[in-house]
Amino acid sequence: MPVSPINIRPDVLHVCEACAGGVRRHLELVLPALHKRGLKQGLFAFSARADSDFMLLLEQLQDLDCAVDYLDLHPALSLSGLFNAARCLQAMIDELQPRTLHLHSGWAGILGRLPLFGIRHKCKLYAPHAFGWQSKSLWASLLKPRLEKYLSRHTQAYILVGQEELREAASLGINNDKLFLAENGLPADFAASLWRRQKARQALAIPEDECAVLIPCRLAWQKGLDLLLPALAQNNMTELELNFHICGDGPEKDALAKLAKKLNLQEKIHFRGNLPGLWQKLRAFDGAILPSRYEGRSYALLECMAAKMPLLCSDIPANMLSAEVLSFKAGDQESLGRGLTELQSKLGQVINYEPQTSLEEQTEQLISAYETAAGT
Repeated sequence: MPVSPINIRPDVLHVCEACAGGVRRHLELVLPALHKRGLKQGLFAFSARADSDFMLLLEQLQDLDCAVDYLDLHPALSLSGLFNAARCLQAMIDELQPRTLHLHSGWAGILGRLPLFGIRHKCKLYAPHAFGWQSKSLWASLLKPRLEKYLSRHTQAYILVGQEELREAASLGINNDKLFLAENGLPADFAASLWRRQKARQALAIPEDECAVLIPCRLAWQKGLDLLLPALAQNNMTELELNFHICGDGPEKDALAKLAKKLNLQEKIHFRGNLPGLWQKLRAFDGAILPSRYEGRSYALLECMAAKMPLLCSDIPANMLSAEVLSFKAGDQESLGRGLTELQSKLGQVINYEPQTSLEEQTEQLISAYETAAGT
């Protein structure tokens, strides 16, 4: 996709590779909100995993007179693809001269800050959306914080979406003057925008009499599904009149499908992929499970809370936003099993959670961070 024409210097040029899931949800909420506040913006995206909602977002941003460029790296991210993305990004920077560069998550943060790729801009802001020091492999767990410590030298400021990220950044010894908190939040009218249960169930082809449990996440090690599936099997959850809908895609999809078959869960576990506008259809479900190993500040969690559905989450700090959230010890299958039993007793109930940060408050925090980082 070529750069859409724009004659105004952007205040912020957003850069992302994670064009699905939580980062995409962040962009589709935050960018229009910033636009309403008068900020001029652009977006450069490069990815091999953009979902349909992200492609729709690109069209919406062009309608808002945002400069947009998308580099499709399908079927997979590669070193040559990264260098190509770097060339395209630098060309966009040179043409538009944005005041601030806002790098969103993993690969965008590496592309924009690692000197190897040669991106030149005086005001680089990085939003990890979850630092994620944990990894399947020991070497990656050791390397990631060291790499971030090095990249912090090439980062003018950090935009952190939750309190846990703030603590993790401080633990690396990053100067506190570089750290800005802008907690993920939802619009004030979010709950009013949800579809009614019948309409949502019809859209998702869920029978009206089914007890449906939502598991909204990327199919990646971070999300803990490899722990959840054995727990479901061991606690005889599949013998109950329940169906579990895993909504998302990712690198662990095939392995998880094989595991479900091995555990004889295939009749109860439904891999739904990335469903467009899933947030609107939350009332189709009777409860939700979020078994993540780590998070920044999950939109899936915030949205399920706003929909007032029963929630079972791992007890990582980023998930403990309300005393009403059911929890289990992260990584502990026995604890997870007890949590599943407790969740079962609450399915279908309306749960009133404590109010959370709003999108309006988040927008104010972001504008303040941009102004401070840019020295205005």
